[in-house]
Amino acid sequence: MPARPSAGTGMRITFVYRLFSGFEDSFRSGFWKPTGVPTVYRLMEACEEKGIDCEFIFTAKDDHLVRDFPAAATLALDGLKTPVHIIPSANCGKGLWGKARRALMEVRQAFQVYKRIRSSNPDLVYIGNANLLLAGFLARFTNFKTLFRVMGIYPVMRTALESKSLVLRAMAWLYRSPFTAALGTQDGSGFPAWASKALRPGVQVAYLLNGVDNPDPAQSLPPSLPPGLAQKTVVLFVGKLTDMKGAQEFADGFLKAFKDCPDGLFAIMVGTGPLKEPIQRAVVDAGADHAFALIDRLPHDQILAVQSLADIYVSLNKQGNLSNANLEAYRSGRCVIIPSSQPDIGVDADTDELLGPDTAVRIPDAGDIDALAEAITRLHRNPSERLSRMEAMQKVSETLPGWDDRMARELDLLQSIAGVQR
Repeated sequence: MPARPSAGTGMRITFVYRLFSGFEDSFRSGFWKPTGVPTVYRLMEACEEKGIDCEFIFTAKDDHLVRDFPAAATLALDGLKTPVHIIPSANCGKGLWGKARRALMEVRQAFQVYKRIRSSNPDLVYIGNANLLLAGFLARFTNFKTLFRVMGIYPVMRTALESKSLVLRAMAWLYRSPFTAALGTQDGSGFPAWASKALRPGVQVAYLLNGVDNPDPAQSLPPSLPPGLAQKTVVLFVGKLTDMKGAQEFADGFLKAFKDCPDGLFAIMVGTGPLKEPIQRAVVDAGADHAFALIDRLPHDQILAVQSLADIYVSLNKQGNLSNANLEAYRSGRCVIIPSSQPDIGVDADTDELLGPDTAVRIPDAGDIDALAEAITRLHRNPSERLSRMEAMQKVSETLPGWDDRMARELDLLQSIAGVQR
């Protein structure tokens, strides 16, 4: 189906994302103030700034989002020129019937999005991994140019390539669709290794490192933090309080180090999630509540300010350690503790390449609480090692792209794939 002419740059793109929790407040309030996933919202804003004719479609999949957005809606947001379209699913329940119902709802949702795409007739459909069924359908059975966007490699995505399960074999078949291109985030999760096995030969493959903001030196710290932290060794964790992020392991490792250094350490965890209450209980049981701050959410600028305060930044992300929060910690020149890479599946291979050997302290794996506690204690007692690693990290920080450069690279890539001259 030929693409109809469009205004502005001459390029029309339909973006299909899952509805991220960080966009909920914006969609409810009508004011565009997204949090999380800056790769997504900065691209949306960059497209508008460049005059690209865009359509933004969000598919509600999580149960609480389905409850909040039960019907298809088109929302005009103050701060975003282009309306956003929400395509709902339905709460499906559990058990065998729940799984069957969820599959049916996925098909229905994909069909509703497809009808919108047919109507807008874009030059390029940019579609995230959460909408894999539709992405594969578009690539296999329509003439739309389809860019398959992968933001992180999850364990099931690797399992699908070798499983005999019917559902997972279907996933692998969809990954093998003749996409026009596939774009991954260089986040340490092993996209290049996965793509070489999962994607069809001949698909154009690219992956980009996310951009990084510079901290605002005038930004104030959260008022919930106590005074006197300059006299402490501040250990920071930023991320969802989930098993995949290693949140419980961070708390346990810090508390183990705290037993040896009760007067010198202070932990800050920024994030929320299902492990919040277990972590709070562990802190109270250890008698460390005066040395531990757990903060649910912070504006982005305040997160950067907290990173500048920290002496040690810890990431135990089991999917890789080039996330947005980590890149910001690297840009601020922090002393960092992260797990060793996993060369068998490609996790953190690009992290090794970026950081080199002298920047981060590596522990054997994200679950090694003893090694984490030992690393925190050692760095606390050896400020000269912290300084040496911070100086090495500062050199790395000078190579990290800003968001303007990062978005310019992606827009150039989209233009090339769409084949439309600006």
